[in-house]
Amino acid sequence: MELVGQILYGFAMTERIQHFLSLIDTGEFDFAIQYFLKSNQVNSKVAANWTNLAIAYTAKGETDKAALAVAEVKKLNPNANLATLSFVQKPMSASPQSYKDWFEKKYLPLYRKAGLPE
Repeated sequence: MELVGQILYGFAMTERIQHFLSLIDTGEFDFAIQYFLKSNQVNSKVAANWTNLAIAYTAKGETDKAALAVAEVKKLNPNANLATLSFVQKPMSASPQSYKDWFEKKYLPLYRKAGLPE
């Protein structure tokens, strides 16, 4: 993929992830689940999609389904961890404090509760 295409793909991916995070934040778990189920139908080899699906299931309280998604993450990438699975969501040093707080207080607890590898 040419550089411009990679940059545009990166922006599009970031927008999709941010949209997903807003769905989790507003309690629209079913929509987030459907989005990542569809994403996995298109390409089931993206561990980050399975990660987000596990988080959405966890947020909804469907722990058995979350565990299946976590198993898929581990199958796709046995060395996966928080840094590799949450690189888009992880706040940077210049991120607003409110985002850093959200990541620590909302995202990480769901990530950990799902049983995703750290």
